[in-house]
Amino acid sequence: MRPAETLTSREREIIALVALGWPNRAIGAKLGSTEQTVKNQMGSIFNKLGFDNRTEVALWAQRRKAA
Repeated sequence: MRPAETLTSREREIIALVALGWPNRAIGAKLGSTEQTVKNQMGSIFNKLGFDNRTEVALWAQRRKAA
């Protein structure tokens, strides 16, 4: 299974908003979560995709959308 296939639907929502440049607090407000919950979910996303920061996640998401 490829790493992207292990993402939950919520993680995919977060990635889409990160790719648009949204900060964690705004993502949490939009999705009805706390900023800390979004930070925790970002940690899970980093682990699943093998990235170290949100910039890498945003670039990955933008490349996938363009493909």
